[in-house]
Amino acid sequence: MLRQIHIFKKKKMVFTHTFTLALGNEELQKLFKLIESNIKINIGEDPLLRALSEYQVFHRTLEDFYFILITDLIDKKEEIEGIIDKLINKFKKIYPNNEILNESESKKEDFIDYIYQLQSDIHSKISIIGPVNAGKTMLYNILTDQHKERNIMNFAKSSILSLYELKFDVWDFQINDNYALLWSKFISGSDLVIFIFDISNYNLKILNHFLNLKKKVSNLSKFISIANKTDLVNIENALASLENEMHIPNLIHLSLKKSDAKAILFSEISNIFKIKEKLPDNYDNLLKEAEEIEKESNLGKAIAKYKELIRYLNKYQEFTEISKLEEKVKELEKSLREQVELRRKIELKKKFAPPTPIKFSKKITVKPLSKNKLDSSKQLKSTPSEESKEQTKPAQTKLRSSDIKLDLSVLKKTQEEIVQNRENNEKHPEDKFKSIDDVPDKAVLLQKMIESRGSKLSLKLCSQFIKEMMESLQREITLNDLKIAADNFISLEKQ
Repeated sequence: MLRQIHIFKKKKMVFTHTFTLALGNEELQKLFKLIESNIKINIGEDPLLRALSEYQVFHRTLEDFYFILITDLIDKKEEIEGIIDKLINKFKKIYPNNEILNESESKKEDFIDYIYQLQSDIHSKISIIGPVNAGKTMLYNILTDQHKERNIMNFAKSSILSLYELKFDVWDFQINDNYALLWSKFISGSDLVIFIFDISNYNLKILNHFLNLKKKVSNLSKFISIANKTDLVNIENALASLENEMHIPNLIHLSLKKSDAKAILFSEISNIFKIKEKLPDNYDNLLKEAEEIEKESNLGKAIAKYKELIRYLNKYQEFTEISKLEEKVKELEKSLREQVELRRKIELKKKFAPPTPIKFSKKITVKPLSKNKLDSSKQLKSTPSEESKEQTKPAQTKLRSSDIKLDLSVLKKTQEEIVQNRENNEKHPEDKFKSIDDVPDKAVLLQKMIESRGSKLSLKLCSQFIKEMMESLQREITLNDLKIAADNFISLEKQ
């Protein structure tokens, strides 16, 4: 049966559909790389490809496109190659420009409808075997609707089983002979063999005959055993007795007369085929939860949540949804790296903390000079004052004339710097505002302030700066806070 269809354009998956579970996302990506590189697949050497031991891989190229089909081992090569030809011809018809990425959803729906028809055209086969009077025909009637029943020569009849939008041909043997030669023809090519027997009245020799028939004729087929008519026996004792006499694989026990028999059978067949289920209803809630975490700017937690959803989706092999979330994770990881780099460079919480007031431990005093000394020598001399006997009084400092000259030159230099800074400050964008209340967008202003000082920073990171500042200061920020932020950023850039 056709399990998966995947289409790659160059290295990007542009279409995927899973009928029944087969290769997971990692296995599929690994397989594509091997196909693309024309490397011979050696399953035993690669743990990611060991799942291939249960399936066949068929692939074909069309210009930049790779078409990959995953099927069961029972499927014949010539039949699947014919399916690939039909698939490619339909693809070229629906997408004449080979641009599936940008095409409408209606075209994709048409394409999906067509591949379901291809799956039906394969005529995946379920054959029912077992002794006479085991309940084969009753099982056939439960599974099928008999509306499209057809006769297969004179030894069998067939009808359709619809299961999760998939269709199977169910075969029922019509000859009441446990050893009929046509049993081999009947069972050949089956995707699934269902062996049914009467647990209230069985013959070990006949049971072994049918078990060996399956092994010899259709060893690659999947297999389910049904112990029927459990309403006629003490099931625990009957099963214990049977297990002492022989081993029957994949055994389930039920009575086909019970109302829940159909539901049990459908569930068992779905499990043995690994039919893909629809995502549970709670998936949308899980996705919304991850999106809310992302909106709260908790990027680390959001990334973890999206990765958890990817693992969850892998169970259902929803590759399209997996691809979307993987892109989301890459985007968030990039943003998180920017934040980490930002914090490393400027250490926001420390650098944006309000500066502590400057305190002097000593007080400097200068005693007035006498007129006589000033007239005679025109030299300035410092007169020491008496030191306080108490330790709490500030110490006096002796100043020389050379010191005062030095101070005057420093003062002149400082005045020049103040003038220069005032001229420079007139070039800064913050000078246009009297207070922070006049600023329409603080992040935009901070960005312009940094640019005016000779550097650059994205608007997104400026917004993050301001948020960090407010958390650190525990109050609304001021224009002066923005100046400190801009100056600190520039100083760190120069380090």
